[in-house]
Amino acid sequence: MTPSEFLEKWSGSAAAERPNAQSFAIDLCAVLNVDPPHAATSADRSVRPSVGGRTRRAEVVDPTDEQILERLVALNAERAEEERRGIIRWLRPEFQNPAGAKSEQQTTMAGIEIEEKEAEAKPKAAIPWPKDLPSQIAAVRDLISSDPTETWTLDRTAKSFKGAKRTQVQSVLDSLAALGLIVTFGDGRAQEWRASA
Repeated sequence: MTPSEFLEKWSGSAAAERPNAQSFAIDLCAVLNVDPPHAATSADRSVRPSVGGRTRRAEVVDPTDEQILERLVALNAERAEEERRGIIRWLRPEFQNPAGAKSEQQTTMAGIEIEEKEAEAKPKAAIPWPKDLPSQIAAVRDLISSDPTETWTLDRTAKSFKGAKRTQVQSVLDSLAALGLIVTFGDGRAQEWRASA
């Protein structure tokens, strides 16, 4: 049984818990690729001496911690591959994803490839950097607000203005964020800004 089949069978099950516990445990063992307690192989059996002429039930030797860890790592790799393809399996979808929305596929981690992200943006003609502070604040606010879905780094914002110094642009960005006119996230070289909603 695959993890997908297991989730499909048990995630929406309305059956009573106690009568189905053994069936659930057997299916879980199949997913984890371990023998269920009642079906031990001959290599896993250790038979106790007979009591009153009858042989006691065989005991199952539990998998080692290393075997369990190897199986969990394999299952995690399988899950990660499914998520990379955009398949997300919710354990409790009614709570974790009540709208049933399909998640977007994330191909890279945010903030890691900043230079590539900036290179992909279409270059626009540089705007002259205003002389007075109120005009600088308005110019940066208008630039960032031009596309609310777009994020801006310090370098990208500074390069959008002709004659702007990074320190000046940083001060303006910090001021706009402090006033709540733009939103900042990340820190250091990974810090980015976007228009507030």
